[in-house]
Amino acid sequence: GPLALTLDHAIDLALAESYAAQQLQLGLLSSEQRAVAARGRFKTSADVDLFSPSYDQSFRDVRIPGQPSVFEQTETLDWRAQLQVNQPLPTNGALSVRGTMRQLQQDTFLEETDADREDNRFFLSLRLGLTQPLFVPNDRKLGVERAELELERSELQYTRTQLDVIYDVTDAFYGLYRARRERDIARQTRDQQQSAYEVAR
Repeated sequence: GPLALTLDHAIDLALAESYAAQQLQLGLLSSEQRAVAARGRFKTSADVDLFSPSYDQSFRDVRIPGQPSVFEQTETLDWRAQLQVNQPLPTNGALSVRGTMRQLQQDTFLEETDADREDNRFFLSLRLGLTQPLFVPNDRKLGVERAELELERSELQYTRTQLDVIYDVTDAFYGLYRARRERDIARQTRDQQQSAYEVAR
């Protein structure tokens, strides 16, 4: 059957489902995401690199005077991991800390003598860095300002479009109401004229 709509319900439907409102909502959401991404360029980031272990096996001919040749077998296991933390600065520069850890395991076995030598070493390095572009615009700060201005513009446009939709729906709603009332008045006038004609006749 027909759906009875109040003015408020009609406005709510138009704001939620009209093409103009949906298009502006998507634009506003996009502007909000760009602003979040621009502000995120000031956040600390961390990168971890894990290098797969490197394994190597080698043989070497060892000559001992007065004895037959023997072979020395060496097995090497090498692995590394690296962590880098970057902190962007408001000046468009960045502060970074990079730590690297390495383990080197070496096992040497000499045939005939059954001599086995193990060597296990750890290396740790730490590096502090600062980068600062000179004589160039601060792109990071300008990016945030541009994104926030775009967000503000989108919010204003969204509010204006909402007001336009409310005005158009209200105008159409009262236009329909006026047309129905004029139709009812015309029917009443017609009925009165018909009655007056019947009485006069």
